[in-house]
Formats: sequence, structure tokens, C-alpha cells
Amino acid sequence: MIRDKARLVCVAVAVAFALFLASVQGISIANAATPPISRSLPVDVNLYSMSCDGGVPNGQLGGFVTASGVPTGAQTRIGSGTTDIKSTYCAFGMAYNPVTNTAYWANPTGSGDATKQQLFSIDISTGVSTYIAEIRADQSGRAWAVTGGTNLTVMYGITFRAGKMFAMWRGQGTPVWVGEVEVNAANVADNGKIYSAIQLNETDPTFDVGNLSREWPWNFAYNSVDEKFYTAGYLPRTGRTGRTLYEINVSTGLTTDKGESGNTNALIWGMQFDSNGVIWGGDDRLNSATVTGWTTAGDLQQTATFSTFSPLTRHGINGVFIAPSFTAPAAPTLNTVTGGDRSISVAFTAGANGGATITDYEYSLNGGTYVSAATTTSPFTITSGINGRTSYSVTLKARNSVGLSSTSGSLSATTTDSSADASEAAAAAAEAARVAAVNAALAAAAAKRAVEQKEMSELLAVLPSIAGLALSIGDLTNSLLVKQKCVNGKKTKAVSFGSKCPKGFVKRK
Repeated sequence: MIRDKARLVCVAVAVAFALFLASVQGISIANAATPPISRSLPVDVNLYSMSCDGGVPNGQLGGFVTASGVPTGAQTRIGSGTTDIKSTYCAFGMAYNPVTNTAYWANPTGSGDATKQQLFSIDISTGVSTYIAEIRADQSGRAWAVTGGTNLTVMYGITFRAGKMFAMWRGQGTPVWVGEVEVNAANVADNGKIYSAIQLNETDPTFDVGNLSREWPWNFAYNSVDEKFYTAGYLPRTGRTGRTLYEINVSTGLTTDKGESGNTNALIWGMQFDSNGVIWGGDDRLNSATVTGWTTAGDLQQTATFSTFSPLTRHGINGVFIAPSFTAPAAPTLNTVTGGDRSISVAFTAGANGGATITDYEYSLNGGTYVSAATTTSPFTITSGINGRTSYSVTLKARNSVGLSSTSGSLSATTTDSSADASEAAAAAAEAARVAAVNAALAAAAAKRAVEQKEMSELLAVLPSIAGLALSIGDLTNSLLVKQKCVNGKKTKAVSFGSKCPKGFVKRK
């Protein structure tokens, strides 16, 4: 990398000196004044950059300030940059993957054969970078790296097509190459590995393909409008004063010369395309151009100044990318709220994330304070502060780095209580046992009464016979025991009842 930088300075000085000589010799190289940027960004997107700055941590993300959608030279710092020890140099490629809503950047470490390209993702809402892997060639890739080495020495840029990352690079003194980069978190061993690599070749047979490497094309971008890849030289092509734009076929390696810039000020580090097909990039100021207008002087637009984060900026804007602007997420949709054993299960469908990852959901019970669910997964279960056999109304909000969403609709559920159920079941069993015992006692008493009633009935049934017998016995008794008086004048005699009176006596009436 040190040799590359030295070579860059030498070439730049030589070019400047050649231009100076041409001017002195009366050759006209006058260039029309570069117009200020008047192009607007597409609606609901922001333009981001990383500068090559020695005064702040590398990996410092910035967001361009816009006026009625038109980017200005001013930027706002996002976060404080990465302090990862692997981030030791400028960002040499930035791109945003619209399929996964993830931004990436790459930077080199070391020099010569020891140079490595480190790949980072970056949260564009917080500016926090996360190291992913080294962008590397495997053994079969030694042909395009330094002889005998396996590392890529200069990374010209990264970009995305249909969610797949592509990179452009060269080894020291070698032609320029392009290839697809594996970015697969599920298989860390392959992360950052380049495959399907192919060397770039100019379609113009009179042009030395080695010149493309000497042009130092510090950019590489995919245009979703015409579905083509592009790069532009940092240094002019031999015989030209303006920078040349090339269309790249990543399947064949063929490059098509799209012409010399009509404005010699054209210099685009780390360019990227927006959804309208407009090119954005930078140097010490923000640049804007188009493919169709590249050869027209007035097509190039630049900001008059560029507000950096530090006076020690080395190359101003080292890369740009376009990404959605952030808003709070849309409200989630509650699907079901189910009561459980002193718990509530909440199932929901997430709304749009507002451009930033949803990091949490917060719920409210019966219109109370919103509490973190500490999850982004549906369904989740609430147990804290939940009583049994109680009805709860639930609402939900989503949170991202911007803030909270609006409130979801409300659903209600009633909880159960297994402890109370067990206690009540035990009490019910005890009561059932008591009732059974009482019923058994009552049944026994009833049986006893039935026996007594039967005996009484039987007794009552024989009472008439007993009464008749008593009468008979009475009569017999009377007949046996009662005396009958017999009289004869004044004389009386008692004889047994039913007996005859003595002679001369008659029964007394």
C-alpha cells in the first residue's frame, strides 16, 4: 500500500506537470466552470459517506445534509467511528444491500503481500461497525494476487446486485479483476471469499488493458436502472485529460469505454448509483454525474465545499452509498392474546421497520406504562405482574434506533391460576367427603327407621287380634274370678260366675 500511494503521487504529479506544459505551450485545456449540484436524491433516501481522515477513528460514518432533497457539502457525524483495531486505514469501498437492508465497507491493512482487505458491516442509524471477515482469495486465486500470496492488495470497491456482493481489485502490478464475494453469516469459514473472479479486458483492441490498472479506478458500482456495472478512472487514460467511464461485464470481464468526461474536474471516489441512475461520489467535495451525460461538460456537478470531521482529512470523501432514511417503525399487528397460568402469550406480526432494525417490542397492560418485552420474536410470554383469573387488555409498540412506533390495536384475555385451582379442588374434595359421610349417616338412620317402622307396622297389624284376645281373656277372667250373689229372703250366698245358686236360692238380679 505504501508503494501504491507513492506511485499514485508520482503519477499525479506527472499528469499535473504535463497539463502545465500543455498550457504553457498554448494548448487549450480550459474547462467550463463546474455547476453546483442541483440533482435531488430519490424520495426517502439518504446519502452517506466515510472520509479518509487521520483526525478521527477510521470507519467514521457521515450523513449528508440536504436542502429540499439536494445534497450539500455539509455532513453530520453519525456515531463516533469504529475503534476496532482491524480498522487501520481508509474505507476503500462502501455499498448498501437493499435486500438485507445492511451497509458494508472495506479497508486494507498492512502493505505489499501482507495487505488484507477487511470487511465490515455498519449500522447506519448508530454508526457502529462490526467486523465480518477478511475479503480474500483462496489458493486458486493466487493468479490475481501478489505472486506467491493469497491476499488482495488493492480493493477498488464493492457493490451489490440482487443482494449479492461484487468486488473489484488488483494485485500489485497486475490487471484489474472483478468477482462475487461470499457474505454468509451462517458459514463463517466462507465469509469474505471471492469466487467467479475474472480479469477485466478492454473491448477496444488498440487499448492496452494494463492502462486500466494505471488509471487507478477507485470506484465500482452497479446501476439498477440499466442493470450494468461501472467504474471510472482516478487518473486520465493515456491521451485524455478527463477521466474515462467504463461499463463492466462481470461475466465475461469485458469493459466498454463510455467516453472521456467532458469536465476535467470529474473525480469520483467510491461512486454509487441511486435508484434514478444518478452517480454520486466524491473527492474533496461531493460529485454527481450520469452515464448518458458523462461526456458533456455541464453534466458533472459538484458542491463548492465539503465539510469534513477534521482538518486532517487525507482524501475527503473516500466512499458514498445511498440508503433509506430512517423513521420510527410502523405499528405491529396483534394477532392473538391468550391467557395462561398467571401469564399472557402475545402473538403479533411486525410492521415496516422504518429503515432501521427493530430492536425491541414494548407492551402495555390495561392502558398502563409500556414495558420492554426484551424480544423481537413472536409469540412472547408475559409473566411479570400477572395475576391469575384476571382479564388484561394488551397493546404493543415496536422500537428501532429512531424510536417507538404508534400503538397497535388492543386485544384482551383472561388468565388462569393453577395454585388456586389446586386449593379449591382440595377443598371441594374435602367437602365432598364430608357430604358423603353425612349422607352415609343419614342413610344408616333412614335404614334404622325403616326397620323400626316395619316392626311398628307389624305390631300394629296384630293389635286387633291382641285386643280380641284380651277381651276373651277378660271374659274368662271374669268368669273365673267374679262371684255371682244368690239370695233366699235375707240370706245371700256367693257362687262363681256362671254357677247355679244353692237350692232355695236364686240369682240376684
